[in-house]
Amino acid sequence: MTESETPSPSPTEYSQPINTSTPTPTANRNDVILDFPTPSANSAVIQHCLGIQNDLPKDRSYTGTIILDNRKLSLINKDGLTFLMHLPDLREQIMPEIRGMKDIIPNYNNISPSRKWFFYFLPSGQAGSRIHIRSIDGKEWPIAYWDDAWGQGVEWVNDHMLLILPKDEADWLNGINISLDLDSGKWEKITPTLPSGLNIDTPFISYSPTMMRAIYHSGDSFVLWSPESQQDIWRKGRANLFSTPGWSPNGNYFAMSFMKDEVRQSDIFLVNPDGQEIQLTDFSKAYPNMNEIYIEDMEWSPNGRYISFTLTVEDNVNTIKSSDLMLVDIETKQVIDYCLTFYERGHFVWSPNSEQILFATPVDYKEYIETIHQVKEQKVEVLLVDIKKEVAVKISEDKVAVGWMVTP
Repeated sequence: MTESETPSPSPTEYSQPINTSTPTPTANRNDVILDFPTPSANSAVIQHCLGIQNDLPKDRSYTGTIILDNRKLSLINKDGLTFLMHLPDLREQIMPEIRGMKDIIPNYNNISPSRKWFFYFLPSGQAGSRIHIRSIDGKEWPIAYWDDAWGQGVEWVNDHMLLILPKDEADWLNGINISLDLDSGKWEKITPTLPSGLNIDTPFISYSPTMMRAIYHSGDSFVLWSPESQQDIWRKGRANLFSTPGWSPNGNYFAMSFMKDEVRQSDIFLVNPDGQEIQLTDFSKAYPNMNEIYIEDMEWSPNGRYISFTLTVEDNVNTIKSSDLMLVDIETKQVIDYCLTFYERGHFVWSPNSEQILFATPVDYKEYIETIHQVKEQKVEVLLVDIKKEVAVKISEDKVAVGWMVTP
């Protein structure tokens, strides 16, 4: 399976799923815009519509440092800034430059699962680049080994391991990756033998936090594969590529979205490392009069208890006010609709304690839906949704949330 330069590093229990968004189906601006429909009774979906407040609850404790950015608000904004918001007083400051270099910012995908570290790259040598890892207060994590020829396609597997996508296109089209133990510097070139074959149009492969299982995309299916036995364990067709699937933080489940046969209606499914499949939602029961149901932007909470996501529904007659923030409880299968619209160029950002969600929402939905694909500044607010207190608080504007870091 592997071409090893050093012994395989020991796995740890942490991971962070990767999230990349796909644009929501474009609404017709000439249609009547309707509110998101009320779910049917006894369908495990309930609405807890939250009004937006201006002050955090005084009986709750909020800690850490929130990272905000304004680069995604306009297709022509080339001089964006990154901001640090310090809790609990919501004090903002422009993020200091790193070693005098601009545009080196923590972004959604390069923050560690524990929210203690983020990585970035600086030029090294004539043609290479070197990774750097630091905390929000500027502390550097010394890296035992890094090859400057490795590319910048990097993701966290767990808090002490990175997975590196090789520069060679032929390698990543065949699912080849490099695993790097950050503490020891030991690395492996992982060359998987995938029985069903990787989809060359979307060569997706995702390893669990322990590296003992992987999900890959083959044809129109997701396939669960065992690196140890080199065998496929489970597969399911009609994958919904509007949402990017991901492993739970402890690797107990892999979450994904699939379409029902012959209809464009999707639901969330879980599969465990043994290939046992669990259907988590049934939106055709909750919204029986909707022709199309799309799930996007799925994101695990750090404790693995919840999945936040957006839901878009269409009835082929009117434009439905769509992309509402939803939350599903893995233990109870209860789905909550908070009646808050998600800004499609943003991300869901969970608090480290899994009790709050940050995301951007349009200020004026009608203007937003009419101008989303125009070269124009978007007016958005950043909301903090406290799922324990069931309140939504505006904490900033004209930015999107990037991360929620633990303050050392």
